[in-house]
Amino acid sequence: MRQSCGQKCLVDARGQRRMGRLIQADRRATLTEITTRYNRGMQQSICEATTRTTLRRMGYNSRRPHQVPLLKKRLQFAQAHQNWTVEDWKNVSVETFRW
Repeated sequence: MRQSCGQKCLVDARGQRRMGRLIQADRRATLTEITTRYNRGMQQSICEATTRTTLRRMGYNSRRPHQVPLLKKRLQFAQAHQNWTVEDWKNVSVETFRW
């Protein structure tokens, strides 16, 4: 049986540690940004596909941040009405709170 077939991986253990530090420094970095930062100090550059493969091998998956749509408005409302009394709330109609 052949021991090694296919191309050798361009990112060794030391490169993986370096890539891990790049990711920890900026968790919101895109694949393109990570690849360019990694290639900045290396003699042999890698492509984005190699970066993607390496990151998956390291246990990282692609994620998109989810949006919380009304969180800012709810916070503003809560801060504006923080000191209202029960009497103030009795004078409120439903039409007042149409967003």
